[in-house]
Amino acid sequence: LKPCWLKTRSAPDPRWAEAPAMALAAAMASSVCSEGRHLQAAQLAAVCPDTSRPEGDFAIGVPRCPAGHAMQARVSQELWFRRRVARCGKCSCWVPAKGASYCCTDCRYSLCLFCSAVGPGQLPAAAAPTAARPSQLGGLLEACEEAAGGADDAPGGKLLAPSDVMEGDILMCGPDWWGIHHIVLCRGRMRPAADHIAKQMRAHQHRLESMELFECETIESSRPLKGAKYPWYPATTYFGRHLAFDGTHRGELVVVADVADSSNVIGINNEVVPVKLLMHPCRPGRGGPPLNVDQFRNAVDMSAKDSRRWSKLTALTAITARRTRLNAKDYGDAPARARLMDDLRRRWSKRPICSSVAIQIWQRYFELVHGSSPSGADAAAQQILRWMPVRCDQTAPSALLQVLSTSGWILCENLPA
Repeated sequence: LKPCWLKTRSAPDPRWAEAPAMALAAAMASSVCSEGRHLQAAQLAAVCPDTSRPEGDFAIGVPRCPAGHAMQARVSQELWFRRRVARCGKCSCWVPAKGASYCCTDCRYSLCLFCSAVGPGQLPAAAAPTAARPSQLGGLLEACEEAAGGADDAPGGKLLAPSDVMEGDILMCGPDWWGIHHIVLCRGRMRPAADHIAKQMRAHQHRLESMELFECETIESSRPLKGAKYPWYPATTYFGRHLAFDGTHRGELVVVADVADSSNVIGINNEVVPVKLLMHPCRPGRGGPPLNVDQFRNAVDMSAKDSRRWSKLTALTAITARRTRLNAKDYGDAPARARLMDDLRRRWSKRPICSSVAIQIWQRYFELVHGSSPSGADAAAQQILRWMPVRCDQTAPSALLQVLSTSGWILCENLPA
């Protein structure tokens, strides 16, 4: 067995060091705009985001409000100290400010993640939202199940498990005090942590004794962290899953530690970091094209080799950009889609933020799958417009969730099976 050294981090997670930098970037934006003639446009982009919903095929497989509108997954927007609080229209529970919900802006109708997962075409209900801990909000799970007709009535009757997490899924860690989620991309399947690693971590941190531990190969871009070979940070990330007093699985995942590739030092977080999971549609039964795991790993390797360091300027651009998706109607012919691919490739070379990693790898993956010929590039552009219709240098984490939740991706907070 390879020996591992353990160290406890003084901060909850070094990734949160980028939050003050993003706050500084927002302050810089305010200063620059106030001196120029673009103040009004910047304010409109940041304060009045575009919340238009896709229609037709783009809305397949997403929750709908009683009026039939496709709903979007929402979390608090970055650096908005007035954080979102929603009330579920089915079970009447309050979604906490650091939680997530599905929302119809036209009808002002919201659903908690539990109730949104029991509609037609959805993944089965997993468990109550992360905040619905029996010690804090007793009876909330029962209220959700009663409003939904019972968790056993969910399509398929199968609860989600950590083993359902696979290559390409997106982890949204946080949010932190600034309302910022950190995006981490899975590059392997989640599996139980190696016994000798789990034993060492539990001996070092006794609070982990009440958790099941899992591991998953991940990759990310973070200001304080970088890999041994690349500016991006490839690592094996360790997750904990809480157990209730009766030994059942409460389901919520938290990040507890990681070990960088080519390292034998496990960095254990002083405080656990909650995780939301954004599951991609290229898995069986979700309507997307089957995932080519080998090509996806090639896309990860190619993107990592070309990677650059995390950028304040890109963070500023993403925070102030209008929260819109690439509209397939604007790229109705092959020449337009060819120009789109050229533009996306150019953006891949820009310095990233955390959300850029998942966007760039997925878009490069579609290009590798379909080849470099003109017809292949056109097919890749169509897949990008369907499954990853955003620009990697103009999309903040909350905006990425908003767009992908109406492109076949499913958001969940709990994996209780």
